[in-house]
Amino acid sequence: GNKAIDVPLVQMNALLGLLADLLIETIHQLELEPTVERQSLRAFNKLLWIQNDFVNRHYAGSTPQTAPTPTPPPAASAWR
Repeated sequence: GNKAIDVPLVQMNALLGLLADLLIETIHQLELEPTVERQSLRAFNKLLWIQNDFVNRHYAGSTPQTAPTPTPPPAASAWR
């Protein structure tokens, strides 16, 4: 992918979370054998974690973000 693209990581993570929830619900509704259901859930879970890791590794830090300016502590005389 192009690192110049502004990818909103918070929204990407939320989308992957929604996708995971939909996949879990769909797999449960299929009424598979317990072993097959467990294996399917684990496989999709691993797939989504790997995809999330790829997105974060590729796009995290690619867009400049300004850090908040630290506020200096109050003068010592303010504590007395």
